[in-house]
Amino acid sequence: MYIKLALRNLSRHKIRSFLALLGIVIGVATITTLGILGCGVKAAIEHNFKDVANTIILFPNYVNGYTYFTKEDVNKLRIANSITIPIYQVFSVVKVNHRLVNARIFGVKKDEVKYLNKNIRYSSTGVCIDSYFQQLVDAKVNDKIVIKNQSFKILSVVNGSYLIPSNTIIMASSKFYNLFKPKGYGRIYIYVIDPKDIEEVKKEVENRIDKREKKAIIIVMSEIIKKINEALSKISIFVIGIGAISLFVAGLGIGNVMLMSVIERTNEIGVMRSIGASKKDILIIFITEALILGLVGAFIGVILSIVFSLFILSLMKVSFPLTSIIYIVAGFLFGILTALLSSLYPAYKASKLDPIEALRR
Repeated sequence: MYIKLALRNLSRHKIRSFLALLGIVIGVATITTLGILGCGVKAAIEHNFKDVANTIILFPNYVNGYTYFTKEDVNKLRIANSITIPIYQVFSVVKVNHRLVNARIFGVKKDEVKYLNKNIRYSSTGVCIDSYFQQLVDAKVNDKIVIKNQSFKILSVVNGSYLIPSNTIIMASSKFYNLFKPKGYGRIYIYVIDPKDIEEVKKEVENRIDKREKKAIIIVMSEIIKKINEALSKISIFVIGIGAISLFVAGLGIGNVMLMSVIERTNEIGVMRSIGASKKDILIIFITEALILGLVGAFIGVILSIVFSLFILSLMKVSFPLTSIIYIVAGFLFGILTALLSSLYPAYKASKLDPIEALRR
């Protein structure tokens, strides 16, 4: 009975009910969409960084006059529970497809290169390039590349990352040494076997190489990932707060609809009271109206947010994050709760109307 009466009352003022419903839809859709997209971006970052999260990167501190690491430095950094990967580095002009371009060249030992990327393939006569360099020179696997007047074959192409910067060529360290005769290593990567040991290994690195003066710039990838996630969380909270404001405005709209309904239906309420309807009945009817608006609005808002989020995530090439379910549930419940809270005062006011006074109006 209550639901039938509530539906009849809402249908009597379709435009007003629609506008109140629209506010709930927009508020819920905003909160839920932003929550889903925030989770999606975090998941994408964690996926993209998962292969480097256990890595500590060391660069020579050029400000203090250090331009390379020595073999002695490398030996100092052989720390338990980790693998030290010294990398030769130079910038040089190379020739590919009759084009001369400047590229970064890495020299890495064959048994250590897998920690940069498992798909790297090279040999004494072949090299690996990153995808940016491939596009830059329009190269493909098996093309020839000339470095220091020696011809090499491109054996593999890998995507760039924090460990493999854009515009990079990777070759065997022995071949690199024969070509460039470097004084030392341009960077050092330390792969920590167990993520729990990262902080301990970092402190050990600082003690061994930066004890007297700062010789190296130390970057811990897991700390960068953590800071990025913290920044994204703060941005998400801020933007979701904006969505919550829109839902609050929608709540005011529902409250206004209910109050207008009380004023317009004063005589009707008086008739209902006079034929036996209790204060509780009147209260339930008005709350049911708000509940219907909240349920329908929240449901539509959640559906729209899921559809829109799936579209955006597909463009970003990110899978739907299961962790975002909490935002879907929260958005749905928040929409219903907003509608119910907004109806409490109008419902209370309607239930308190004196039946005799109501019939006189």
